[in-house]
Amino acid sequence: MPARKTRRTAFRLVACVSLLAAPASAQLVVARVSAPAAAPVAGVLLTLVAPDGSVVARALSNERGVGILRPGRAGRFLLKVDRIGYLGHTIGPFALAARDTLPLTVAAPTERVALPELAVGGTGVEGCELAPAEAEVTELLWREAKKALTSSVLPTDSSFMLEVARYQRTYSAAGSVTDERSRRDSTRASISPFVAADPAELAERGYHRRRGGNHRFFAPDAGTVLSDEFVRSHCFRALPADSGLVGLAFKPSRRFERRTEVSGALWLDHTSLELRRIDFEYLNVEKELASGHEGGSMSFGRLPNGRWIVAAWRARVGYSEQGGEVSLVEGNRPDASGGVSVTGTVFDSTSSSPIAGAVVTIAGGYQAATASDGSFTLHLPNTGVFEVRVAHPVLERFDAPRAGTVAAVIRGQQVRHDVAVPSVGTLARIHCRNRPIDLAGEGLLLGRVLDPAGGSLSTEVRVGLPAGTPIRAGYRAVLGNGAIELRLESDGAGRFAVCGIPDGTEITVSVGGSSGVDPIPLRVRAGAVSSVEVVVP
Repeated sequence: MPARKTRRTAFRLVACVSLLAAPASAQLVVARVSAPAAAPVAGVLLTLVAPDGSVVARALSNERGVGILRPGRAGRFLLKVDRIGYLGHTIGPFALAARDTLPLTVAAPTERVALPELAVGGTGVEGCELAPAEAEVTELLWREAKKALTSSVLPTDSSFMLEVARYQRTYSAAGSVTDERSRRDSTRASISPFVAADPAELAERGYHRRRGGNHRFFAPDAGTVLSDEFVRSHCFRALPADSGLVGLAFKPSRRFERRTEVSGALWLDHTSLELRRIDFEYLNVEKELASGHEGGSMSFGRLPNGRWIVAAWRARVGYSEQGGEVSLVEGNRPDASGGVSVTGTVFDSTSSSPIAGAVVTIAGGYQAATASDGSFTLHLPNTGVFEVRVAHPVLERFDAPRAGTVAAVIRGQQVRHDVAVPSVGTLARIHCRNRPIDLAGEGLLLGRVLDPAGGSLSTEVRVGLPAGTPIRAGYRAVLGNGAIELRLESDGAGRFAVCGIPDGTEITVSVGGSSGVDPIPLRVRAGAVSSVEVVVP
């Protein structure tokens, strides 16, 4: 039914007699990816796209098939579902309201990509122009490579501890190693093997910088190859299969052939189309700096949860080389024997209702979103005593503290740990410090004033009460027409609160100066929080 074109449609009401028992509301899309037999599928790339085609958020499904996307704004979106080696599909469009949580059940792509036969002539193709058949294969290979490249630049799942071994070597003219330095680190972060460089700057100035007598060379990492600037400044073409791999070659376009540039190839498994490595060489290196071995490579590996990482790399110019290797720390796989699982339920401490859409975090960055029944599962590689914290947009909206508890985790055991989120009493203590209320006979009104884009508004709020309603000290009240009108200001975050409203009181909420807009009616219950959001045009 079309909305009536009156100012009344500018208001949106979210009201409930128990704040935390209301449907979860956050700007989250929680996608659960599964195969036809309902088995979860890891490593599926989920991309939230706006109507104009711009990418709003990305996530990768984990070993439980769950991917959490945070668009950061309301609107209508499409969800692109991509899996390496399979034809992707799109879900939507669908609407996501401000502070909404949208659960989606997503079917994993199951139709394999068919790679056409490729025969490349010996003379090749001039410039970036390709024959139609070769162009088709090149485009297909680029789509599949992009899936792994995109996955590798997403934040690495923090449930895996990675050991990174880095080295720097110096070679003699004869090729022997004259000096080597190395170090080992442990991390849960994404691995960036080379010095980061802005792709736009590389496209403009090339891959070599000189400052006085110092020289600096940049290597193309996954983010560089993915960038629009790299694609626009390089020509791509497919290479025939070799030793079970099929290649996607790149070289600088004619415009950039004279400066220090990179050329090379992305190599994919011929059957699965998974990205295995990127080889590259530097072009136009000054003679006094060159040894004939200028270039490098990156190899890609897949974690057990489907996420891609740079597993090994090297880059050499002249007689200096740097490189490294990444390995999974033994015994920290979430599904390994002896691992630790923490399961539980997040619920409202007052009503005992389950809370969906809450984000459960254990120190160290382990994170999961609760399902519709409030349940969650976290896999930990280590034993110990951990702080478990719960965040929920409804709590954060009204400035409530995150729930925090402590769990003892013992290797080889599955730990059950339920979490109660802050009660109405906690919210009352936060917002009614100077106006204590009796929850046995009184309730609490919490609200926010927002603009259409979800931004906070500081403005006058009017709360209408029946005549004779007891009023707490400190409120500005106006009497008239047999009723009481409280007038208060929403704060910088758009929040406002009215404490100590008697059980069963019928109230109205409006915004000062909004003539022609009907007040929003609510009924307040004792021991509960009534919440309201007002969106003003």
